[in-house]
Amino acid sequence: DWSSNVCSSDLKAIRNALKADNCPNTFEGTLAPYNQMLMATDTAMGWAALMFQVHPDEAIRNAAGECKQKLAAFGNEVALDKTIYTQIDSVDLSDFDGQTKRYVERILREFRRSGVDKDDATRERLKAIYAKMVELGQTYQKNVLADVRQIELTDRTLLQGLPEDWVAAHTPKDDSAPIVITTDYPDFIPFQSYCADEPSRKALYAEFMLRGFPKNESVLKRSEEHTSELQSRQYL
Repeated sequence: DWSSNVCSSDLKAIRNALKADNCPNTFEGTLAPYNQMLMATDTAMGWAALMFQVHPDEAIRNAAGECKQKLAAFGNEVALDKTIYTQIDSVDLSDFDGQTKRYVERILREFRRSGVDKDDATRERLKAIYAKMVELGQTYQKNVLADVRQIELTDRTLLQGLPEDWVAAHTPKDDSAPIVITTDYPDFIPFQSYCADEPSRKALYAEFMLRGFPKNESVLKRSEEHTSELQSRQYL
């Protein structure tokens, strides 16, 4: 919720100020607010991405996913905004040091790489492609997170090296029941870090890397189609 508020108020306020006719083409009037907007976007996106990945409440994960889409859409709009690009390019850098000049050169280069110098119709198409790729990326992640896999161990000695409390939590009371190790991070990371048995680590790692398959094959294909369009039409 806080990320959505940042996106809908603070970030847009800075963007609107940069697009205003009276925006000063100075470091304080243009470059500093632009940098502040980038940092705020990055911070909000980081928290939204974290909640999307790890929060136990599905409603929160879904809200975080929507927030990521809004923030990504905002970033794409800025990256394709000719007015902001022109405003940054108009800042007189003659009195600034080499590091600042290089920073601005890289900013302008990233704008051009995004397609800001293309015609209106092309920029609208680019915006649509970028939005779709964000959506596909989230679908891919959801499929991976929902696909919890496991291995089963019948030999308790294979848990050597793991912390005692972790072993106790995973050892069933029934001695004949297998030990189940899942691809969820609380299982996966300790097991890969401390389990002394290499074949068991490899077995769990193989399951971990197969998460989302084959469901994500179609997602990857659609993503490749959008990437191919960017390349074939020489948008970028």
